[in-house]
Parts: sequence; structure tokens; C-alpha cells
Amino acid sequence: MSCDQTDPLNLEQENALLRTRLKQMESRELFLWGLLLETSRKLQSSSASIKAAVSSLLNYDIFWDIANQREFLETINVSIDQVSELVMLVNIESRLRGGTLEFKREPHYIQEIITLVRVNLLRKQPEFVLQTNFPDDGKLVDVDYSYLTIALENLLTLVSGGFKTSPIQLSANQENDRWHITIAGIDPKVAALINDYCLADISLADRPPVTGETALQLHIAYEILKLHEIQLAVADSLTEMSLFISFTGK
Repeated sequence: MSCDQTDPLNLEQENALLRTRLKQMESRELFLWGLLLETSRKLQSSSASIKAAVSSLLNYDIFWDIANQREFLETINVSIDQVSELVMLVNIESRLRGGTLEFKREPHYIQEIITLVRVNLLRKQPEFVLQTNFPDDGKLVDVDYSYLTIALENLLTLVSGGFKTSPIQLSANQENDRWHITIAGIDPKVAALINDYCLADISLADRPPVTGETALQLHIAYEILKLHEIQLAVADSLTEMSLFISFTGK
């Protein structure tokens, strides 16, 4: 007669695995809650700014000169842009997590994408200085034009510390069978965060806590780069990072 006995070692391994999974789930829940709270706060703040500006313009008891009217309209415009961008990022994040992001890779010139990224960033923050250097021609890359543009905009916004570090230098050169994009002059704290969050060989539960819009921008940028199979590297100095994008057909 035999009696089944549970191996204590296997049981301990299963318990350890279960604890790890629970920790990862808790980390994801904290991320989502932080994202929800930050999104709500941003939406409330932007909505309040829009409401205040519109109410002032509609107050016929006060005469507003052209300069004041323009200031109110600029407040409305900026606030609407902030809301639209946040909603777009939340939508992309939900599609990434649900595996429903429609990804369309086609041949494009990397110079066109870099130029568009620069124009978009300067529109958001006219004082921001992004110095670019790349050849006029070169090999094509297979990318989703819109999503790679969003990823690079998020990345540059992050590494500049939210436009606090300026100027940022971005250069692109062809090396063997790929483009090497270098971003220099970046905020070391953000570079360390990217290195720890995206590149370190650690579990999700052990990654540094990042919440709100920063986490949203970081996660979306990294996941889009990963879908493109674009390699990301942070220099030891934490003041420079590189992206490596393979040519079309490679």
C-alpha cells in the first residue's frame, strides 16, 4: 500500500511562484490606480481652466481688451490639447494591454519622422530647444509612422524632464544595416528611470514605482519601440541614450 506525499521542496517553490505572481498583480493594480487618479486630476484641472476662461469671456459686465481675450483663448486651446493628448495616451495604453493595437508597418524615411516630432514638440513648448542632425537621404525603415512618432515624442518629453532640460541633441547616422539615433543632453534622473524600468533584468514587481502621466508616457514609448523591434540603450553616463532601427528588408 502506497501513500502519496507532497514534496516540501516543490510546495515551497509553488508558494514562492504564487507570491511572485501576487506581487506582480499588486504592482499592476497600483500602476492602474495611479494612472486613473492622475488622469482624473489632469482632466479636472484642464476642465476647470476651460470653464474659467469661457466664463470670463461670457461675462458681459466686464470689457476684455484684445490681449485679455487672446489670453483666455490660448488657455482654452492649451487645456483642450492637454485633455486630447491624455485621452489619446489612455486609449493607446488600453489597446496595448488588451492586445488590440492596430499596428501598420510600412517603409518610411526616418528623417521625416524626426522632423515631424520636432515640429510637434515645438508646438507644445515653443521655448524647448531640440537640435537635430541627420543626413538628407538614407535607407528606409519599416515602421508605423503615427505610433513611432508618438513614442519618440513621449521619449523626448521624458528625457528632457518635461521640457526642463534644454537643449536636447538628436542625431541619426547609418551604421551597417541600421539607423543609430543618439539623444544627448538628457536628464540623468530620467535616464536612470528608463534604464531601471525598461532595461534592467528585473521583474515588474521589483521595478521602481512610477505612476501617473510619466508612467503612461514611459510604458507606451517602450512598448511601441519593442513592437518595432527597436533596440534601446542608455549610456553609463546617464546623459545619452541610443535607438537602433533596422533598415527595410533587414
